[in-house]
Amino acid sequence: MSRKTVYEAIDELLDIKDGMRTLADKALRLVRENDKYEYERAKAYWYANIIMALDDDHDYLGRNMSTLQDAIEALEENDESETE
Repeated sequence: MSRKTVYEAIDELLDIKDGMRTLADKALRLVRENDKYEYERAKAYWYANIIMALDDDHDYLGRNMSTLQDAIEALEENDESETE
């Protein structure tokens, strides 16, 4: 894989990760505005799962075994080791 392709993939994955966080936040906000009970459930279950799958930048305890950020970092590391 060429260096440019790896960097393009990493840039796109970072954009996707940011977009997923933005959409999850928007969905949670819409639920909160309409149903406090469902908001609490969402925050504890599906929202937490989505956010924790992206990276470790959250207020929840623990982490996923593999996050999207982990995959991005692996691409970076693999590309660096191939160029040496």
